[in-house]
Amino acid sequence: LAGLDRNLGAEIAVKARKAVIMACGGFENNPEMIQRFFAIGYPEPAICGTPYNTGDGILMAEQAGAEICEDGCFENAGPTFSGDQTVMGLVTKRYAIWLNRQGQRFANEAVGDNFVYGCNAVYAQPGHLCYVLLDQAMVEEAMQVPVDFLAGPEAVSSGMAGMRQALAQEVTAGRVCVSNQLSDIAEWIGIPAEVLERELQEYNACCAAGRDPVFLKPMELLRTFGPGEYVCIRCGVDYILTHGGIRVDGQMRALRPDGSSIPGLYAAGVDISGLDAAGYQVTMGGHSFGLSLTGGRWAALCALRAFEES
Repeated sequence: LAGLDRNLGAEIAVKARKAVIMACGGFENNPEMIQRFFAIGYPEPAICGTPYNTGDGILMAEQAGAEICEDGCFENAGPTFSGDQTVMGLVTKRYAIWLNRQGQRFANEAVGDNFVYGCNAVYAQPGHLCYVLLDQAMVEEAMQVPVDFLAGPEAVSSGMAGMRQALAQEVTAGRVCVSNQLSDIAEWIGIPAEVLERELQEYNACCAAGRDPVFLKPMELLRTFGPGEYVCIRCGVDYILTHGGIRVDGQMRALRPDGSSIPGLYAAGVDISGLDAAGYQVTMGGHSFGLSLTGGRWAALCALRAFEES
């Protein structure tokens, strides 16, 4: 199938002699399955993963009698920028502040080091949007250091050298605002200038005191906003892929609701249930990728053993 043109909507018949392993990449681009599995519904607006990940393998397994567990989760990230990914080199700086549509801070920006927590914080805001604000000194500092790997491979590859050009292009596109006047930033966000001025005054007072009593942002990340140029970046959330679906046993065999296995049907990767539930486990590095590798290999070995014994 690797050499076939990916023609969405076409049906392809594949005949297997003894076994099939479902490993089709999740369902982040299937709104009906998102609604079925997750209370939040379809995450608009959001940047989603591969357009071909529509849960076909899970649905085919269900048609074959497999139990589908609706206990999965998104692997998500945020805040994320949808334009030139060079700008992500600024978005991931934790000394910046995050503002919602009302011009208010809503989180300890340090949680962005755990991209799922950052995403959840942004998703909870009106419109699932936020504005990342930096002053001139912050931008200049950011441009002197390597890009944070959390900014993603495109941003890391681009580096900070083209930042000024990228910002200029994004200003034209309407996704970034750059100005020496806070009132211009406030107007672009759509809030009264005094709201933004008051928010920065309160934040600067926290920086001067060396503590953030509202969100407990670490002291070393508290940077006073000074005069000069301000850069404000409109950001959203990024849903990379989904976890959850087919119930399997220790041999990666698909199970019916009564617990019996379906002969010849196996599953692996993000199509299986039980790996993550309430949230993607960022703190357990490599658990998803690792189980995809080992689970896929184990499913193949178990399928081969069943084939040889039949």
